[in-house]
Amino acid sequence: MPAGGNVVRLDTPLLTPAEAAALLAVKPSWIYEAVRSGALPCLRIGRHIRFTRAMLEDWLQSRAA
Repeated sequence: MPAGGNVVRLDTPLLTPAEAAALLAVKPSWIYEAVRSGALPCLRIGRHIRFTRAMLEDWLQSRAA
C-alpha cells in the first residue's frame, strides 16, 4: 500500500520503473534509488516495483508544495 494508506485502484495500468522514469524525465537508476531510500512511493508485487500515474502525480504535487 502506498504511503499515506491510500487504496490504489487498479483500473489504470501499472507502470514499470522505466516508464515511471520516462514520465518524470529521470534515469531509471534514480527511480530505484528513490524507492530504496523511501523517497518515492511504489507498489511492491513480489520482487517487482510498480507505480500508477496517480501515485506519481500525487508525489510530484507534494514535492512542489
